[in-house]
Amino acid sequence: MNFKQSNFRRDNDLEEVFNQRYKANYGNNEKVQENIKDFNRKMFGIRDKADIRREIREANSVNSHVEHLNQKMNGLNKINRNNW
Repeated sequence: MNFKQSNFRRDNDLEEVFNQRYKANYGNNEKVQENIKDFNRKMFGIRDKADIRREIREANSVNSHVEHLNQKMNGLNKINRNNW
């Protein structure tokens, strides 16, 4: 019988082996971590560091400073109009 040797190869390519082991070790772990973050956010209101940092950056941006000053000016203008 003439069978091709490639049909019966039992050794996998190193890249395939690495991908299989990586997915087994870390792929599920990433999903579990995402589920834990979602659970903590929904149940306890605990946010992760990336969300908090993003909010701090947005609060300290130039646009937020301008909006805050604009709100202060509008509030003071309303008070002045009511006092006349």
